[in-house]
Amino acid sequence: MYRTVVFLASFLGLLVALACGGPASAPGPGSRIAGDARDAAPAAAASVPDRGTGLVRRDGIPRIVVLGDSLTAGLGLSAAESFPTRIQARLDREGYDYEVINAGVSGDTSAGGLRRLEWSLDGNPRILIVALGGNDGLRGLPVSDLKKNLSAIIERALDRGLEVILAGMEAPPNNGAQ
Repeated sequence: MYRTVVFLASFLGLLVALACGGPASAPGPGSRIAGDARDAAPAAAASVPDRGTGLVRRDGIPRIVVLGDSLTAGLGLSAAESFPTRIQARLDREGYDYEVINAGVSGDTSAGGLRRLEWSLDGNPRILIVALGGNDGLRGLPVSDLKKNLSAIIERALDRGLEVILAGMEAPPNNGAQ
């Protein structure tokens, strides 16, 4: 457990640095954001359609899956400004061969993320970033349900051998008594 916590803290710091390291820029020609119209697979790579978009994902390349809500999906942002796209662009610039999968769905709750977890982890995932819970709080859903759903997501990912990063957020103070 300690190893996972230390890794998560270190990797989250890396992700923040990668995502915030500079001005937003369009992903380069080698970028592989699933769901992005620029996503193209070379002929030598096996490919599968992305269930959410019908676009092509490349098999075999290690993946970082970002399971989240509108903050992950990039609602209201250009394609180049979403959090997963910025991570992909930075990884590409630094020469890391990972495919970042934007598994963000606007309005999603932790229960929705849990329901779509298995198909979000298709391919060769190595890291799962869980960025859910904001909509649970905004809807006033029980904190116990949020904890149960997040725990199930994390346990299933760890059972598959993935490293897990849990992104935290604070609930707005206008949701009643603490």
